Amino acid sequence: SESESASSSAAGGRWVLGVDPDLSGAIAVLQLGDEGAADGAPLLFRVYDNPTDAIEVRQRQRRQLSAPRIVELLRELRVPRGAHVFLEQ
Repeated sequence: SESESASSSAAGGRWVLGVDPDLSGAIAVLQLGDEGAADGAPLLFRVYDNPTDAIEVRQRQRRQLSAPRIVELLRELRVPRGAHVFLEQ
C-alpha cells in the first residue's frame, strides 16, 4: 500500500529480509538505497543466527525458536512496515 511504501522509504530505502526458520537457520537483513542511488550498493547487510531458547522436555534440554527475541531483533534494527520478507519453506 502507499502508506507502507512511504514508511519503507522514510526509513532509508527498501528493506528485504530472508528467513530460514530452522533452529540452525538465520535471518538475513538487506537495506537497499533509494531507487535513484548511483552505486546501487546496499546500505546495510547483516545475517543473524536464529535466536533460540533452551527448554526442558522429558528431563532433556531442547532448543526452540524464540519468537520474542526475533521480534526484539527486528525492532532493534528498526525494520519498517512494508519490508519485503522471503520465508524458506
